[in-house]
Amino acid sequence: MTERALRRLNHQFEHFGRNPHGQLNFRWCNAKELYYLYETGQMEEVQTQGGIYYARAVYERHLFADRYGPVWLLAKWEPPACDAEEWSRRFGTAFPWPRQGQYLPIESAVLPEGVEPNEQLTEYTAWKLTRHLGMKYDDHLEDIHRQRRMQERGEKSQWSDQVDDALPTFGQLPGQKMNVSFPTVGARASVTAPASA
Repeated sequence: MTERALRRLNHQFEHFGRNPHGQLNFRWCNAKELYYLYETGQMEEVQTQGGIYYARAVYERHLFADRYGPVWLLAKWEPPACDAEEWSRRFGTAFPWPRQGQYLPIESAVLPEGVEPNEQLTEYTAWKLTRHLGMKYDDHLEDIHRQRRMQERGEKSQWSDQVDDALPTFGQLPGQKMNVSFPTVGARASVTAPASA
């Protein structure tokens, strides 16, 4: 994708505002552009200027492409999580303090590998974002409950179909319910009429 085409698509996120540095609050990014710090599980000993030693976790820098692949995703600008002094204390000088904040991916807006954002995807994403940002806490809660109820109804329907298939009504053979993909047991339990004498 060209830089010009990307700017044109990202322009549709203009009405979500800009950060204090003049950058868009939301924009399409490639996962190869964004990074995160990963705690390795190791510790290192650090000495303060006052001569006090303390243990600090060791971090590695990873691209989000390591996690998602080389995909396009919607990213949101976030201000620095802490000030420069706290950053230095936690991470040392190996990673520069993100003075202007950084873009982080919105995990529900990661495109499949090989799919690039286009006009339609961007319009749809902007519409979903507008809807999401306009929802109050109770609306989000109701949306979660509605999705859970739909999932439970689907699971209950599938369970009911499985029971109906395993325990058929009179005159039906097991395994012949059309919307359940169980192997037919009717083929093994074929009934033959006794030979008449």
